[in-house]
Amino acid sequence: MNFNKYDSVLISPNSKQLFINDLLLINPEIKIELKKD
Repeated sequence: MNFNKYDSVLISPNSKQLFINDLLLINPEIKIELKKD
């Protein structure tokens, strides 16, 4: 999977933290921005 600096991923609230943790394990450099509706 290749993303450039403007790509975004929308995450379901049900599994948000687990998904973020998995992404950080794969790539600790990922920038996480949590936004509320």
